[in-house]
Amino acid sequence: MTMQTRKEAMYRKQEAYIHAIASGESRNEAAESAGVTRFSVMHWRKDPVFAEIEAETEQRVEDARTQRRRQRMRRAAGMALRDAPPRRA
Repeated sequence: MTMQTRKEAMYRKQEAYIHAIASGESRNEAAESAGVTRFSVMHWRKDPVFAEIEAETEQRVEDARTQRRRQRMRRAAGMALRDAPPRRA
């Protein structure tokens, strides 16, 4: 395998890892999905660009989860208020 081919394979695995993170998989699940060990991912994190992309992706996933939780809570609160007995004056 040439050096260029190795680099391309590494980049494809990094992209697969980031895509798995964006899909909501844990770091370990994402590494497994990408076909690498978590030690490979730890090595990749030494590259500041990769580390930044990973962190931003994880933050976007967490923000989306938080938004979904808030929407569910609003819906539940609305249903509770709708179903509550009327107040007596």
